Amino acid sequence: MSSIRLLGARLVFGGALLGIWELVTRSGWVDRDFLPEPTAIASWLGEALSDGSIHRNAIATGMAMFLAFVIGSASGILVGVLFGQFQRVAAVVSPFIYFLNALPRVALAPLLILYLGISIWSKVSLGVSIVFFVLLLNTVAGLRSVDPDHVKLAKLNRFSARQVFWKVSLPTAVPTIFAGLKLSAVYSLLGVVVSEMVASTSGLGQLIIYNTNTFNIAGVYGTLFILAMLALILTSCMDIAERKLLSWQRFS
Repeated sequence: MSSIRLLGARLVFGGALLGIWELVTRSGWVDRDFLPEPTAIASWLGEALSDGSIHRNAIATGMAMFLAFVIGSASGILVGVLFGQFQRVAAVVSPFIYFLNALPRVALAPLLILYLGISIWSKVSLGVSIVFFVLLLNTVAGLRSVDPDHVKLAKLNRFSARQVFWKVSLPTAVPTIFAGLKLSAVYSLLGVVVSEMVASTSGLGQLIIYNTNTFNIAGVYGTLFILAMLALILTSCMDIAERKLLSWQRFS
């Protein structure tokens, strides 16, 4: 199927879903207090865009999410590379890593807010706590997936340890690392929104809580739509970057 036909099919399918949704709510089969019509959600989005509330809160969430993604990804990949290179250290530390990764992040949110205050850094830190472990584990898994025969062949060709890492180990691990980056793009948003829902002065998570407390269900669904679109944009950007950077795999 061509890209144009695929896009057309998706638009038709999405339009049909929205039409059924509108029909179900307008006919009274579902209470509008629980599931508002798509037109009501669109009306709220128009008002929120015109008064600037979406822009302000989306920028606050986006900035915290970007920082959480960059800091968590960079630190997770770095520590993962160190663990991959120094396996004895990894064997000692790994039980503690698994223990920390098992902690529920929602339970950490109040503590982080207590330590860092109601600021951008409490949101960033919660996002980092998720992204870091995703990239750490994916990086270690990618480095461990290297074929030992490839390493032996590189050493027979008198590759130094640094050359083996850059020319054999890292290229093999890159697809697994990218899989972690794609997950982390969404998880960083998840961590930030959870922190905003616990306590925040701005952000899309705080906007969801405000609309819930004021019984503005259309506003809740509208904010969820913005979050879904933001996550879709993030994953699409990661897909494009992956295709560009891993184009060599098609010829390997």
